[in-house]
Amino acid sequence: WGPVEEKVDENVKRTAEEVKECNMSRLRTIALYFPDLTTFVNNFMYNLLMFSLPARMVKFTDKNISSVILVTNLINVFSAIFALIESYLVEKALDIFIIMISGNFIFYLGCLITFGSTTTFLRFPLEFELGSLLMGMGDPCILNLVLVSKFVMHERWAMSNAGLGVRMAKVNNLVLNISCLLGMIASSGSVSRQSEIPVLSITAAAYTVGSLGLVAARLVN
Repeated sequence: WGPVEEKVDENVKRTAEEVKECNMSRLRTIALYFPDLTTFVNNFMYNLLMFSLPARMVKFTDKNISSVILVTNLINVFSAIFALIESYLVEKALDIFIIMISGNFIFYLGCLITFGSTTTFLRFPLEFELGSLLMGMGDPCILNLVLVSKFVMHERWAMSNAGLGVRMAKVNNLVLNISCLLGMIASSGSVSRQSEIPVLSITAAAYTVGSLGLVAARLVN
């Protein structure tokens, strides 16, 4: 019976390893889309603020529409500048998920400060300018690195990258378009005083979801 028992033990061990490998494969498949989840909520918040802030600035502050448009464009300027810095950091082989997690925090801090500049309880001098700077710094850390993060995960898992870029680019385009549309729709209900607490709550929830997604993607092996 010795050889038979040994063969049975080997079969049970092999089956257990196959089940574990299957479960790990499913977990990795799910984890691969966690950065897209972060991109979705970030882009949703970005568009919600960009379409509601000009109206709120004119309505609730002393800025005119010309100065609002000028200052709003600061976000794009800061994004372009920090994208260059971000490229340098990536070239230095820093942990891409650490960059994304840090950028995510900076982005949402900027969202909070920028939107807070149009409320009655979170205002301080140069708040809008500071918030725009932080949003511009944090946004590229997600948008510019989400596709790169997929290759980093595949490399960590020793998986083939064949066709990965095309598949993930399609997913990323879909995520950006849907989140942009939803953000534009949500912005229409974000220009009143009554919307301030709900928008700040949504901001906190979006940060929590996005951060957990990035941390999970970083930890799955």
